[in-house]
Amino acid sequence: MKRKKFTLAERAAHTQPEIRYNTHFQEKKSLCEVLTSRFLLSSSNNFSQCNFQIKAAFTLAEVLITLGIIGIVAAMTLPTLMNNVQDKVLESQRQKAASVLANGYKKMLADNEVFSMRETPLYSCFGSSDDLLCVETEHKKIFKTIYSGIEGMTVNLDLPEQYLDGNGNPLQNNIWNPDLYVFVTPDGYVYGLDVPTFINTGSIYVISDVNGIKNPNTVNKDLLVYNISQSGTAGDITCNIFDCGPTAPPSTTCSFSNPGACTTRDECFAIDTPVGVCMRFENGVCSVIYNCSV
Repeated sequence: MKRKKFTLAERAAHTQPEIRYNTHFQEKKSLCEVLTSRFLLSSSNNFSQCNFQIKAAFTLAEVLITLGIIGIVAAMTLPTLMNNVQDKVLESQRQKAASVLANGYKKMLADNEVFSMRETPLYSCFGSSDDLLCVETEHKKIFKTIYSGIEGMTVNLDLPEQYLDGNGNPLQNNIWNPDLYVFVTPDGYVYGLDVPTFINTGSIYVISDVNGIKNPNTVNKDLLVYNISQSGTAGDITCNIFDCGPTAPPSTTCSFSNPGACTTRDECFAIDTPVGVCMRFENGVCSVIYNCSV
């Protein structure tokens, strides 16, 4: 006897045991399996995919609390991060300022084919009737400038009126006094040559502000002092001139005010000295001799 074939509709009409489940997930999965088995749905039909998953998610309150915590942490750490970034930028600018000065004065030596700054035309400004103009003329030969002290620069417009020392106290004296030859390079660095000291002793001291009118306007951060040796190198003597504060590192620059940093005889005798003062180097130690007749 031939077996009767049923249509899909007839198969759907056949009853099967009802299965009850305790959870909504089980009911949905059971329904999907029942429909698949009854209607013999193909794998391309959505009902054939019976793998239901319950996805966990954060509530709105949890998200808001998390964002609040992130905001608090950011507010606490952001100022420190910004200060660290500023310190790194200023450190790079200080190194560049020293490099610009050293390259410039070494170029002065090379252009004049001499080995000592005392042999350059810059020292012809001694006793000049217009020493400031003489200094400017020699500097414009080696430095590219966009402004200078002789061209009407005013402190209020181009230079900070007040600086702070390493302890946060205002400096008493005006840094950019009329006796300085001041010039500004295209990168915004401001330099000031101490003309009276240069004329009277032959020592070349250059003040530098590495970011001009911008803050922090603080000693050893953006305000530096360099001593130009006879060989044209630029030594940082800022903390020998100003109070850099309790955290200032000890100076390692060989200079007249810090002869103990000189490690060789050549460094010691290359220091510029006032009239009547000499340098002595014995047993690896550089020292100053006053009332020197030699």
